[in-house]
Amino acid sequence: MCRRTLGGIVVPHSLLSTRCDKVGAMVGLLLVCTVALGGCGGIKFTRASGAFKYRALPVGTPIQSVERAALLPKPTAHIGTLVWAVETRTDPKPNTALAETKFGKFAARYGCDAVVGLIAKTIAKKATKKVKKMGSDGKYVYNKVETTTYTHTYTAHCVRTAKAPGGLADGASSVPPPTPPQPEATKADGSAAESKTKSDKSDDKFKPKAESDPDVLAVWKALKPYSGTMLKNWKKALAAPPASAHDVLGAFSELMVQVSGPTGIWRRTVPHEWFGCKAQPKQEQCTKVAKASAEFAPWDRFQRAMERQSPKGARGWLKRNRRRLLAYIERYVPRAPNLTGIQQTPLYIEKVR
Repeated sequence: MCRRTLGGIVVPHSLLSTRCDKVGAMVGLLLVCTVALGGCGGIKFTRASGAFKYRALPVGTPIQSVERAALLPKPTAHIGTLVWAVETRTDPKPNTALAETKFGKFAARYGCDAVVGLIAKTIAKKATKKVKKMGSDGKYVYNKVETTTYTHTYTAHCVRTAKAPGGLADGASSVPPPTPPQPEATKADGSAAESKTKSDKSDDKFKPKAESDPDVLAVWKALKPYSGTMLKNWKKALAAPPASAHDVLGAFSELMVQVSGPTGIWRRTVPHEWFGCKAQPKQEQCTKVAKASAEFAPWDRFQRAMERQSPKGARGWLKRNRRRLLAYIERYVPRAPNLTGIQQTPLYIEKVR
């Protein structure tokens, strides 16, 4: 019998294969796929009203990036909008090249072979924090440090051209819609308004239904408490039932970036900003945090596997990993993104305190 742990959490054997050789093969395949595909954490996709659902593009399909849809071969279909918000203290200028690459990978999931009209907006916010450091006399002192946080928000359109491979996703029907028509001028007899009403009713059947699977809802409910802190980009979405299991995984991936990612609370904020480990790395609490953070290596691989899930396979993957997702929140995610919140997590109590 094979028994595994993931990040210090014992995973019941029922969640794993009973044959160790099979588990080893699956892990090997997961690592290969991880290297090949990478991830797109934190990107949010909003489907355009009436847009058809397409199969994900084959790996290696070239993705165009243009300023205007007019530069693409006709006909085209606007599938939705991509938004990615990045918070940083080290990069005052947006990295549009990185956003273009990530949007391209993410757009392919929805059958889009073009990213159109990429723009970036930056908001700078200054704040003063007290940083705890050890003085020359061995006593801790607090220094006021002014920091500037830059939030880069990238936006682009997910567009499908006539040359895109593949077809409609399973369950979709009819012929894909042409380029969305321009709004009609209002006519005196009200015929334009009547036409618009009919069109809206026709579009209703293409709008995705809210997710109702109990496992998906359980994970979504566990994410709701963080809508005002670490999941601000998902605040509006979290106020309503989840549109799909794929959206739930997208929000969870964003939470993992904020909590255990390379620039997250556990790996940067706690050691560098709160404990002063950059200046005094050999402090006892710094070595403890470093050892505790070693738990996140397998979770990094887990997150990349989660980001690779297609809209079609997201529900099944989430159902298989529901316990792991909820266990991650229970062990690592603070109720509030501050020192008090971190000190109340099981990881801190067990390995840092």
